[in-house]
Amino acid sequence: MQFCARCYSKWPVASTPLDWCPRCGGVLLAPSAKDTPAEERNFRWVARGSRLGGAGPRAASGPATPTPHYTQTPHWGLHDSPPIASAQPTPRADLLADRAGRLLMITAAVFVIAAVAEVGRYAILVYNRTRLVDQWLVYGSDAAVWIAGVAAPALGLYSAVACSSWLVRTRREYFARTGSRDPRSRWRIWVGCLVPGVNLVMPGVLLTELTAESEPRVRRQVRAWWVAWVVGAGLAVVALLWRRADSLQAMADGVLFYAWTDLVAAGIAVLTLKLIRAIEGRTLAGRQRAVHRLVPATGPARDVIEPIRPLTSTAKDSVAP
Repeated sequence: MQFCARCYSKWPVASTPLDWCPRCGGVLLAPSAKDTPAEERNFRWVARGSRLGGAGPRAASGPATPTPHYTQTPHWGLHDSPPIASAQPTPRADLLADRAGRLLMITAAVFVIAAVAEVGRYAILVYNRTRLVDQWLVYGSDAAVWIAGVAAPALGLYSAVACSSWLVRTRREYFARTGSRDPRSRWRIWVGCLVPGVNLVMPGVLLTELTAESEPRVRRQVRAWWVAWVVGAGLAVVALLWRRADSLQAMADGVLFYAWTDLVAAGIAVLTLKLIRAIEGRTLAGRQRAVHRLVPATGPARDVIEPIRPLTSTAKDSVAP
């Protein structure tokens, strides 16, 4: 057999050895038996290296060592690994958008706590009409009302910023799937969602554009959320104006009104979370929503059980006793 030095193919020697490979044109090595061990062949595989940059003084790297070589034909190949994409840092706005659902749940819980604190203060006021109240109870009620009254609006504002980031990202992804770009810039969306007065109209418009091709159920949720958002903003304005009341009865009624306002704010936070989950195709708990499809029937309706019909007189006579 003759081995090709280029494609490693084997060629039997008929009468005289060949010089060139009939397949690739490479040099054919000297003939040898087919089953000749590698150490007994008249040729061997040698790994050769090349130095780039032309001839030059050889760097002193210690004593000369034998050239690396193989004792048999190598069967390995180069492993071309796919390039590893460099990890791009996630934008801060996208990180904030990922926290929108969690922030809305925390905001709803804090608003409920604020409502409970207001109800507790109202109960103390009613009790104080005929009896004295311990000073520690008054201080505790004031602390609960002030802490919840500051934390709830702060979390509500933080949640509004996170939801605005979510809206920017979701609109960008939605228009990217359609092969276009969002006609509204990122800053216009931020301004429309966060500037007082403007945020009563623009969020509903932006969500309506986002869900124009969604299910009717999702579009109804957008309209319901829009109405609830405007009503909640109106209640918040009335609650701020109510703080200017100077009579004791108006102040007491204001405490109860603040409790209702906090409960409405908690409901709006839950409704916002539900709308976000619906647009993402998930349930309120965050699980993937099961899709139900109706398949049209391909044939006429057929009764599974044959209906029972009364026997005629002729059929009765033919029945054996």
